Amino acid sequence: YSGIRETFTVTIGYRKQEAFAGNASTIAGVFEDSRQKNAGVIWAHRLSNTLTLNYNFQFVQTEDLKTALRQTTQRQHSLNTTTRLGPRATLSLSARHLDLQSSVIRGYIENIVGCNLEMRF
Repeated sequence: YSGIRETFTVTIGYRKQEAFAGNASTIAGVFEDSRQKNAGVIWAHRLSNTLTLNYNFQFVQTEDLKTALRQTTQRQHSLNTTTRLGPRATLSLSARHLDLQSSVIRGYIENIVGCNLEMRF
């Protein structure tokens, strides 16, 4: 959906991957025969002519088809605001929360806050 002040996007995906016979991966932690499901939502809102607000949610789940115990799930939320300071300068502030749970690698939670000043000369 795309309107005058709002844009809303939804994505959904599914992928099944199987190795060729006899070509097993030698890389530890790689899902050779796997199924991956993902979904995402992006919402963008124009607060004014110079200020925008964006929210993004992504979900990815990967499962090993041979061993039910091997699974990785990742959820990510991010919020970003961008404003035009003038004809040659833009300021962006962002925050992101990432939660990764896995039986293959050690899970973790990541929180990031960032600021970006872009100037064009």
